[in-house]
Amino acid sequence: MVKSVAVPPAATTLDCSKPYPLDFTEYAELKQYSDIYAYREESGNEGQAPGTHAGASLAKAYLALDLAAEAAMTVKTGRDPQSVAVQNLAVLLKGQGPAPAAYFAELAACYPQAGLWHALALLSGEDAAGAALLTEQAEDFAELPLQLRDRAAIIAIPALDAMNERKLAKLLLDTFSEEEISNSSQLQFSEAVIGLGESSPEAEQRIEGFLIQAHFQEAALASLVRHKRPINSAVREILLDEVVTRIELAQKDTDVRADLRFVLDELSRNSMYEPMMRLADLPSLQSEAAREELTRHLAGSLQRDLASEDPLRNIAAIEALIKDKGLLDGAPDRAALYETATVVAVRLGFGSLGDTLASKAKGGEEVAIERAVLAYRQKNYEELYGLAETYPANQRINRIAALAAIDTRERQRLTMFESRLSLDPETILALIEQDASTSHWLVSERFYQAALKLDGDDQQWRVDRVMVLKALPEKTLVPERLAMSTISGKLDSSRASLAQFSGEMP
Repeated sequence: MVKSVAVPPAATTLDCSKPYPLDFTEYAELKQYSDIYAYREESGNEGQAPGTHAGASLAKAYLALDLAAEAAMTVKTGRDPQSVAVQNLAVLLKGQGPAPAAYFAELAACYPQAGLWHALALLSGEDAAGAALLTEQAEDFAELPLQLRDRAAIIAIPALDAMNERKLAKLLLDTFSEEEISNSSQLQFSEAVIGLGESSPEAEQRIEGFLIQAHFQEAALASLVRHKRPINSAVREILLDEVVTRIELAQKDTDVRADLRFVLDELSRNSMYEPMMRLADLPSLQSEAAREELTRHLAGSLQRDLASEDPLRNIAAIEALIKDKGLLDGAPDRAALYETATVVAVRLGFGSLGDTLASKAKGGEEVAIERAVLAYRQKNYEELYGLAETYPANQRINRIAALAAIDTRERQRLTMFESRLSLDPETILALIEQDASTSHWLVSERFYQAALKLDGDDQQWRVDRVMVLKALPEKTLVPERLAMSTISGKLDSSRASLAQFSGEMP
C-alpha cells in the first residue's frame, strides 16, 4: 500500500554566507551501516552549533547510506536550514510524493552545487530541463558517496532514457566501477534500462526479471511500455491486477503516471473503455499531469478504434464517447473525435447513436450529409427535412431532400428545395430520373429545360429516356386477371424497368 508522504517544511530565509547544508564531502567513505555508529554517538552530544539540530550530522550520514526515511525521522522536528534541506532531500530520494523542485531551485540560487538536486527533482517530474541542468552538475554527481550516488542514478537514468538522453545516462553510469555495478541491484537495473533503449535482447530479459521484484516493478513496467516491448501474457494479467490496486490505493499527490501508462495500454488493447474512464474518479488521478496522461491516451485509443475496420471496436469507441462525462473536454481533438464517431455510427446504421453523438459534438456539414443519407434510406423524412432547413445552402442535403419530396408527392416542399439547388448536371439528372421512376412528374420545367441543354453523350442518353417516358400519354389502369403462368415474367419486366430508371444514391 502506498503511504502518504509528509510535506517538508518550507525553507527558512536562506543565509548564503552559511556553509552549504547538503555538503557530503566528509561522508564520502561511508559504505556500510556500521560506519554510522560514530555519528549516532555524536547526535546525542551537547554543544552543537547555534541553530543546528543535534541530529543533523547523523541524518546526513543516513542519506549517504541511502537511508532517506531514517534521515527524515532524525530531523523531523528541525526547522533550521540544514534540517529543512535534509527533509526535502529525503522526500526526493524516497520518491513517494511530488519532488520539491521549487525548494531546490531556491537553494541552488544560493549554493550552485544544489543544482544537482534541482536537476534530479525536475527529472523525477519528467521535466526535460533537468537533463540540461544535470549535464552541468556531472562532476558534483561523481563526488557523491557511493550509496547516495547509487540512489541518485536510479532516479536520473530511467528519466533520461525516457527523454532519449542516453549519452548522459551512460556518463552517470560510468562513474561506477564494474564491481560496484555487480554489487548493486539498482545499478544493474539502471544498466539494463540503458541497454533496453539500445534494443539489447539481453537487457530486455533482465528487465523482465525485475518485473517480479516489487522494488523495481513500476520502473521496469515503465521501461517496457516506453520502448513498446511485449510482456509475457501470463505475467501481464497478474501485473494488471497489482498495478490497478496500487493506483486505487495511492494518495492524491502520488505520481502514478508510469503505472497508468501500463494500465491504459492493457485496457486499450481490448478496447475496455468503461474501466479506463472509471480511473478518472480515483484520488491519485486528480493531478493535472495524471489527467493529461489519461486524456491523451484515451483520445489516442478512440482515434485508433474509430479508424478500425472492426465494427466491434467502432461500437466500443462510440459508446465511450456517448458515456463521456467531460473527461475529453480538454482534448484538442475532441471535436474531430465526435465528428468521426458520428459518421461511423451513421455508416453502421445506428441513426439514433449518430443523433446522440451529433448533439454532443455539434458536428459540421460532413456529419449532416451522412445523417441525411441514412435518414433517406430509412424513410425518416422529417429528420431529413430538418437537416435541409439547418443547412439550406448545402447542395447534397437539399438534393436528397428534394428526392424525398418527389417520393412523397410534396410539391410545395419540392419547390422550396428546387429554389436552393444549382442547375449542375448531377442535380438535374438526379431529379428528373427520380421524377420518371415514380411517374409523379413533379419536377419543375426549369430543370427539364436545363436537362435538354446537357451535351455529354451519356447525359443526353439519360435525358432522352426520361423525356420519352414523360411524353407517353397517361393511361387509366384497369385491373385485369392474369394467368398464373404469366406472373413471373411480368414481375421480371417490372424489376428491369425500375432498375433502368434508378440512379445511384446521391
